[in-house]
Amino acid sequence: MLRQGSKFTAQATGPAGGTYLYMAPECILMFEEASFQTDMWSLGATYLEILTGSAPWMVKKQRELAALMATKTPPHALSHLSDKNSFLGGLVSYDPDSRPSASDVVKFLKSGLDLTSRYGYKW
Repeated sequence: MLRQGSKFTAQATGPAGGTYLYMAPECILMFEEASFQTDMWSLGATYLEILTGSAPWMVKKQRELAALMATKTPPHALSHLSDKNSFLGGLVSYDPDSRPSASDVVKFLKSGLDLTSRYGYKW
């Protein structure tokens, strides 16, 4: 049976809304509004939890997360992956302009998924 989420999910939200464990550093540290780049960070944090079974950050309070982000510490869950410089690592890059776009994510997923032979679905 699959576990339904991590034990670290929190309901605290930031100034722009959202669960802080999945919020981009620019939203937490500089109170920037959500953007396509912040969405990619959140997607990366979500994928990290899905793939590792661990919350992206092992913190209990938003101020602990802010302190880690201020020093550009990578998400803790990233250490569970064998390739730290993977595509997933790019999603949680501290430089918003270097994060992949949504189109890049789709291309990456398409390159690794053969849905046609498995499910008869064509991208």
